[in-house]
Amino acid sequence: MVIISQQAIGTAMGQAMVRKMEADALYLVFSTRVRNLLLKHGITSLSKLEHMSFIGLCSLSGFGPKAQEEVRAWRKGMRLARG
Repeated sequence: MVIISQQAIGTAMGQAMVRKMEADALYLVFSTRVRNLLLKHGITSLSKLEHMSFIGLCSLSGFGPKAQEEVRAWRKGMRLARG
């Protein structure tokens, strides 16, 4: 029998909730097409997207001008928000 502490369960649940919220953020920021494209390529959160180079994104299959423009606009907004 495996015994798991409440703290470990809480930590695992907290991490799962953070991952879910990050994935949900993609739904709020991008169009369905761009969101599905990102998910298809394993980009499941805004933080993963933020750490990818624009050249790397452009190398993804299906990442055309419209997707590029959405991501550019999002990144510009992020820079403005940070000051």
